[in-house]
Amino acid sequence: MENSTRETILEVGAEGGSLFLYGSKDTTGQWRFWTQTDESTFADALDKDDIVAPECLVRASASVSSIQDALVLLDQYPWFCLTPLEVHPEFLLAIQEEVRKRGTPEEIMRWNRKCE
Repeated sequence: MENSTRETILEVGAEGGSLFLYGSKDTTGQWRFWTQTDESTFADALDKDDIVAPECLVRASASVSSIQDALVLLDQYPWFCLTPLEVHPEFLLAIQEEVRKRGTPEEIMRWNRKCE
């Protein structure tokens, strides 16, 4: 994403790592979104000889142009079951709606409490 500032749209965490949804606006003001996983905390539990490719602990996806498509990128993980650590205010309602579609009543309540 050249010539733009990366913003955190969503960060969810669990023991062992975090999932990030980032976004940036292009020169026309359109958002582009991509995901990044960071499982580098797993490295702390491993012997240095067990880590073959440390760069594989942090991975990014291709970019998409809608928040809904971006959340679909996250669907390879149970992101809505994880703890929301940061939610961009511009996308809060859209993210909460997607949690309502995917989550259990308990997960929805947890997200609502964390995002107040």
